[in-house]
Amino acid sequence: ADTRLARELRQLPPWADARKSREQRALIAGLHLVSGGHSPWGHVAHIIVDEAHDLTETEWEVLRLLNSSGQWTLVGDLHQRRSPRSTDSWSRLSEHLLGSGRSMEHVQLPVTYRSTAPILDYANMLLPQGIRSRTALRTQGIKPVVLRTTRRRVLDSTMAAAEELCSRYPTGMVAVISENPVEVRDHFITQGWQRSSGAKRKLTRNSQAVHVLSPFAARGLEFDGV
Repeated sequence: ADTRLARELRQLPPWADARKSREQRALIAGLHLVSGGHSPWGHVAHIIVDEAHDLTETEWEVLRLLNSSGQWTLVGDLHQRRSPRSTDSWSRLSEHLLGSGRSMEHVQLPVTYRSTAPILDYANMLLPQGIRSRTALRTQGIKPVVLRTTRRRVLDSTMAAAEELCSRYPTGMVAVISENPVEVRDHFITQGWQRSSGAKRKLTRNSQAVHVLSPFAARGLEFDGV
């Protein structure tokens, strides 16, 4: 553990850069609290956390230090975790926040009100068999389409699919979500697309517009075609 801590400490940026970094805010806040600093909010009686699956261990520790009463309401879906640094167990998180011998009441909502049944069925295929239990209130919807291509043609295929979606939803919002959005945007630009002056991740060509995003940047956003 000491070796791992030393390695992580060596990877930290200089203080002048860390102060401006969003990624280091939780660590700086935690160091402030454990070194005797006071909370700017005084006594905190109850903390409500939405999208709880996105918080890292460091962020949970900061909240634990702030919450002197130990009263919590946590809302989230651990299957939507975006990082291995976030928790993968409600029971372990409960023990960390409350200590051994205490536990939180766990309430599971089996019905989703946001996604349609075809989208949920597709997403469920990515989960282990034993936890595919959620159902969708909205049973109607467009089914996801899987297109086969080659590595050499994947960028051309992506652009062709985006153009087809733009034609299908001329007044809606279309997005391309990629692990390498810079590569996708660069390819689009070589084919006549231009960067939008009002949004750095948005490309336009003639009357069409496409948002090119990473999975992280796309979280919480909704589009007519993806």
